[in-house]
Amino acid sequence: MSLEALCKLLGDEVASRHEPVAVEGLELEATLAPRDAGELSRALAALNEHALPVLVRGGGTRMGLGNPPREARVLLSTARLAGIEEFDAVDGVVRVRAGTPLAEVAKTVEASGWELPLDPPGAGSTVGGAVASSAIGPRCQRFGPPKNALLGLDVVLATGEHTSCGARVVKNVTGYDMAKLYAGSFGSLGVIESAWLRVRPRPRLVKTAVAALDAGDCARALRVGLAAARRDSARVAAVVTGELASQLGAPPAEGGAAALVVEYGGDEPAVERDLEAVLAEAGGREVPEASRIVGRLRDLQATGAVRARIAALPTRLAPIVEALARAGVATLTYPGVGVVYAIAPDDEAQIRAIDAAAGDAALVIEALPLARRRERDVFGPAGPAARIARALKQRFDPAGILNPGRFQGRL
Repeated sequence: MSLEALCKLLGDEVASRHEPVAVEGLELEATLAPRDAGELSRALAALNEHALPVLVRGGGTRMGLGNPPREARVLLSTARLAGIEEFDAVDGVVRVRAGTPLAEVAKTVEASGWELPLDPPGAGSTVGGAVASSAIGPRCQRFGPPKNALLGLDVVLATGEHTSCGARVVKNVTGYDMAKLYAGSFGSLGVIESAWLRVRPRPRLVKTAVAALDAGDCARALRVGLAAARRDSARVAAVVTGELASQLGAPPAEGGAAALVVEYGGDEPAVERDLEAVLAEAGGREVPEASRIVGRLRDLQATGAVRARIAALPTRLAPIVEALARAGVATLTYPGVGVVYAIAPDDEAQIRAIDAAAGDAALVIEALPLARRRERDVFGPAGPAARIARALKQRFDPAGILNPGRFQGRL
């Protein structure tokens, strides 16, 4: 089927032809922007029937995350699949369409005393994009990955089949939790149409502090950070080194090349106790504008021409950060969840240093110039789960039209 015929079939309200637009090395010549599940289903069914590959995009904040797509001339945007369909301010659950900006959802629930437990970088981040990429932010210590907030999903498969998994009430869910399968699948198994999310009560008190750390003693810095993360009211615990520390906006004391940023939230006695304990251990000072410094952390997490996420047991992080520091690679570490972000310029020696420092830890390249990404699988070597991933792709997207090549193993 030609793109002209596809657009005619779906209608002007959904499909449009345009001059080629370069996205991720592809020349996209048509955009599909469905307004509801029915239009999304019709669009995917038509693409699948004629084996037309499609690049799926939410807010576009993480298009550089994942392997370069193999082929596509069509962009499917979820931007019009937006809006809050239901918010139960008593039970703390919200049903949101995939293209809804996280900022909009956060504002709505905060007005009723709740907070949205999703805080990835990117001003335009959407619900569907955050879930599909399993994106975390500075408050991962308290929130965990997006799947922790998921109660259910409505997903349209490549064939156009509409499927639902989970529900607004956890006890109604039986069998395998399919929502967890779609989370982090990068749109390779289906397109998220809407989600049921569990929101959290807003803490009564939130306090933040910044402390200078000795960058020459990474092991101690991370021990202090891990102890801070394990306090009961911890929401944020981050250890920042190198150039990133000076970019925080609240630089550590003289000559310090590392900083600890913590945020505690909850009842006043717990917050005061935990903050006092951290300041006694690490020194530092309270920061009055808590949201500003955490927002700066979030921005820094998304910087760098080269950015890698390394996951390991918290007790195994020190050698990784030490090796990166010796190579001049700046790091942002969340010791409580065992995640290091290595951030560097587009420099071959530093890229090799990141690979070497990661060793056998889980390594995902989140940012890399397109030409370099074509030379490697950014999710790392295919492991024992590769066979399962291929089988899932064959089952859910037999024609291979959804984000072809983007996921692990270039599926």
